[in-house]
Amino acid sequence: MTAEEPNDKEAPKLDFLSHLDYFKIYRDYRMSEQNLLNHRLTWNVAIQAFLFGGYGLTLQKLAEIQSKAGDGQPSPGAQEASSRLHEILTLTPWLGIFLSCCISLAVFGAWCALHELDIQWRILSDKDGLRKTAYIPDPKGGGSGLSVVLGFAPPFLVPLTFIVAWLLVIPKN
Repeated sequence: MTAEEPNDKEAPKLDFLSHLDYFKIYRDYRMSEQNLLNHRLTWNVAIQAFLFGGYGLTLQKLAEIQSKAGDGQPSPGAQEASSRLHEILTLTPWLGIFLSCCISLAVFGAWCALHELDIQWRILSDKDGLRKTAYIPDPKGGGSGLSVVLGFAPPFLVPLTFIVAWLLVIPKN
């Protein structure tokens, strides 16, 4: 054997981490992914609030233009403004739906990353006997599967709620 060839029998084992250290590492990964998920949902709610506010102001302005026109013929400027406002009213819900779909994909991506992390944790903890030698719960939900399911309900349901709300306000022309 030469100095350049590694010897598997002499390779150092990476057993320098304690059970608690492994738990902390996996827990930190989970917390990081949960924080990213929180940021995605916060941005979605903020953007949707902005879009709904803009939609409401557009409706108000359109109603104002139409009420000023009364029964008479509206001016060409008012007709152009009314036409543009109708375009905004048509576009805004589709933009809201698109953004909610994008957030839903990001939430699904976070769920996949966390699921993969759970698989890796189980493999590691079963192999090293972490769950047998010390009381170390799963890094997710304290070991409660129900808390994980219930914890992922809002990230999936909030974008879906916005999609349904936007579908209800799409102009039916």
